[in-house]
Amino acid sequence: MSAFQHNGDQKLNEVLSRLEVKAKEQRRRTSVLLLGRYRHSAPDNLNRLRSKHPELDITFKTIHSSKGLEADHVVPLQLNRGRSGFPSEIVDDPLLTMVSPEAEPFAHAKERRVMYVAMTRARESLTLVSSAARPSEFVA
Repeated sequence: MSAFQHNGDQKLNEVLSRLEVKAKEQRRRTSVLLLGRYRHSAPDNLNRLRSKHPELDITFKTIHSSKGLEADHVVPLQLNRGRSGFPSEIVDDPLLTMVSPEAEPFAHAKERRVMYVAMTRARESLTLVSSAARPSEFVA
């Protein structure tokens, strides 16, 4: 596992370049799964990343939609603090709280489970990309 806490786009490119070198050394196409907490976490330049790194099979999925999938390398994106960060600071609907059996014993219990799903998609490596100014407490 690696963690970078700098410019997200620049670090993502560095991570993909490093993985591409490794794929060339192994002489095989390598799968890379970019994961986001939300759909809007997808890199804007996904097609450009794919063409820049032809040795890599790069896909983006939300963490929820990645259940049951695996990839050689997994990169959860935007592990930052904030409302739509990860862990998410969006408060659950009060109605859900009324029908929940009881409060979770740990802080961010639901988000921890989602992070576990993200981390366990990797066959070979997991790389965490976070903001230096607002790192996720999961990265810290």
